Amino acid sequence: MLFENTKIDFKKIYIFLLIMYFFLTPLSTVLIENAGSILRIVGVAVFIVASLVAKQARITKMNVYYLFFVILAGISLLYSPDFSNTLQFVITQGQFLLLIWITSCIDYNEKEIQAIKKALVNSSRFMVVILVLFSDQREGRYRLASTFTEDPNMLNGYLLFGIANATNFVFDKITDCKKKILYFLEIILYLYVSFLTGSRGGMMALLGVIFLDIILTQFYENKDIVSTVNSLLKSMIFIVLMFCLSIFLAELTDNTILLYRFSIDNILASSGSGRYEIWQVALNRYFTSDIFAMLFGYGAGSFIQVMGVTTSFLVAHNTFINILIELGAVGLLFYLLSLINAMRTLVKNKEKLLMVSFVGFMILNMSLSMISQKPYWNILIMSNILICLKKNKDVKQNAK
Repeated sequence: MLFENTKIDFKKIYIFLLIMYFFLTPLSTVLIENAGSILRIVGVAVFIVASLVAKQARITKMNVYYLFFVILAGISLLYSPDFSNTLQFVITQGQFLLLIWITSCIDYNEKEIQAIKKALVNSSRFMVVILVLFSDQREGRYRLASTFTEDPNMLNGYLLFGIANATNFVFDKITDCKKKILYFLEIILYLYVSFLTGSRGGMMALLGVIFLDIILTQFYENKDIVSTVNSLLKSMIFIVLMFCLSIFLAELTDNTILLYRFSIDNILASSGSGRYEIWQVALNRYFTSDIFAMLFGYGAGSFIQVMGVTTSFLVAHNTFINILIELGAVGLLFYLLSLINAMRTLVKNKEKLLMVSFVGFMILNMSLSMISQKPYWNILIMSNILICLKKNKDVKQNAK
């Protein structure tokens, strides 16, 4: 470890920067000319200091599979119809690979892990504040305005850690009644904000987090089938109640566009805002491709060129279909293996907060192209960090 004998505690500086990186994740929506986002600047600082602290070059399975994924994306530069987009994809994913690798080369104690998890939760609260202060209404949906830029659907990814943490405390037997009420109100706030973004996939992800969180809470406490069934019923009732409350609050705003957007009739009539058609055409294109394209894809970042430049096909609206078209079955396999190993680490460490958040991101992946979204990156970074955790006897699951 470099500078081991100096008086400067680089480890504390690194942990502070990593906490700030997670907390400031919403600032990934603020772009600085010729420098990228504000978050990228913090990320560079994290990498530099982490390089000074790292004790050994750890190689995790997730790192290896993601490395193969990025290498394949790099090779696709040779045959991609859009060299510039492919190069940008390789650079972006390469930066993420460096970040997950360097953060896994450092040992962490439980206190540090709890502080980092708390930063993830607070980043959700920070995003709500940003939405309140810097949003405007377009086509009935609330979007970030001013210097902030982000798709309203993607905004829901920033809320997952917060709603997972709040649900943990509402159904935790230790939490006192007054705190439960506050966390209950926090859940309603996240659902209400999700409703204002007009994202049906985002709402589904948040409700999915609540559903799974309740079941896991009961399972870890009782570990029997009867209790699990009871928690299943409890979670369904709670989800219906939460959704109805968020709809009630939305009706107070008299936003008929949003109310119609979430109506059953509109959802069925719009075919998921055209997503079903996109998926059908994309999969048909894949299965009618030559064997090389089926195995290795058409090139990273080439979805628009492959499908044709139209308003409907700017994105796949599904991370896995997007990867299947761009990097083929081999690329998708490497990517899925990295996700499986990430989830396996979370399950092994019984990190309920992170497990349910991970599932929430998987739900978002089914209707959005999330591969470069920073909140999504954070859950993968955390799974890698947990491999380096030096455990003591007690591990608290909630971040408060």
